[in-house]
Amino acid sequence: MGKFKIKPKELIQLGFPQNPAISLTINILEKHFKYDTEETVIPILTQLLATPNNYYDHEIWGKVAERIQPRPPADKEVHQLMNKGVDFNVFGAEHIENGAWTQMKIASKLPIAVAGALMPDAHTGYGLPIGGVLATKNVVIPYGAGVDIGCRMCLSVLSIPAHEFSHHAHSFEKVLLENTVFGTGGEWSKNRAHELIERPLFQTLQVLRGLERKALKQLGTSGSGNHFAEFGKLLLPADDKDLGLKAGDYIAILTHSGSRGLGATIAKYYTNLAMKKGIYQRKPNI
Repeated sequence: MGKFKIKPKELIQLGFPQNPAISLTINILEKHFKYDTEETVIPILTQLLATPNNYYDHEIWGKVAERIQPRPPADKEVHQLMNKGVDFNVFGAEHIENGAWTQMKIASKLPIAVAGALMPDAHTGYGLPIGGVLATKNVVIPYGAGVDIGCRMCLSVLSIPAHEFSHHAHSFEKVLLENTVFGTGGEWSKNRAHELIERPLFQTLQVLRGLERKALKQLGTSGSGNHFAEFGKLLLPADDKDLGLKAGDYIAILTHSGSRGLGATIAKYYTNLAMKKGIYQRKPNI
């Protein structure tokens, strides 16, 4: 009988948060369930996701459960989720993965939830799905979809005809690789100067003190996950005064990135602060 294996992407689709819970789960499956079948393992994982609080003291799954939902401090009040969540709009339901659906349904049951929405590109995030929106009342959630601050898409149009790309593809690739860094923890090996680091906020805000070097080392890098930088073709059907370009086909570069380590550190600070204010726990019937 072959060994049962599951990929990180499949765990994310089940609803696992994109944190160490995934690697912990894969290690446990390889050690304790390698000769089990999908039919026996998936129900266990589903139940673990639904009621992680029931597994906090479990010999095998305890650490995973705490990564899925942190164990509430003994001296803090635990607020139960509502039995029925608030209604939320869904756009492009056929394109949305199961993990995103699960996260949005749970989020809609928070007592502070007012309304929500799922976009066609929604996929599993940390607590809320990326591409999901949750409106709350008198509450800020610092660690919802992820930890990037100002996560954005940027399209840069080059004044170079599109047909030039096929002739000089290697040169474009070389320029791209020389001007960004990809991968988890990726950063520049040499110091780079930038006016951003001179902003007084790095001195006046306690949470930012000492983060200048981290910000500078990762400024302009692409990281990992769903961050990317890729070339494409842009068609201008008419002259564009803002771009200063005539009608035609041009090379463009689309990038998706965020705040990297700087944002993760800030998000962690405010998440810990939020955890001190209140804990919400899943009910067994979710």
